[in-house]
Amino acid sequence: MPHIILEISQQFDIAIAKKVIDYSQEFLVDSLPTRLETFKSRVYRYDFSSVGGDDKLDLIHMQIKVLAGREQQHLNNLALELKNQLIDLLNAYIDMLRYRLTLEIIELSPAYAN
Repeated sequence: MPHIILEISQQFDIAIAKKVIDYSQEFLVDSLPTRLETFKSRVYRYDFSSVGGDDKLDLIHMQIKVLAGREQQHLNNLALELKNQLIDLLNAYIDMLRYRLTLEIIELSPAYAN
C-alpha cells in the first residue's frame, strides 16, 4: 500500500501535480510491483522553500512510502529511474531550471496500521 506525498509550492499548477501523481502510480504498479487500488496519494502545498540558500528555486519533493521487505538496491534504482522520468514529464509543462526535484522511497514503519 504505497503512499505518495508530493510537496509543491502554492503557485504550482495542481493539474500538473495530478499528472505527476498519476504517472508515478502507474510506474510503481509496474515496477514495485503493487496494485493501483492500494495507493494513498496526496499533495501538500508549502508557502516557502530554499534550495541551497536560493529562495528563487522552488522545490518539488516526492516521498514514496512502501511496505518493508524489498531489496534496497531495487528501491534505489526505482527512485533514480522515476526521478529521471518525472523530470522528462515536467519539462513538457514547466521550466525545470526554476525547480529542484527530489524523490525518496522509504519503508513504512512496522507499527503502521491501515
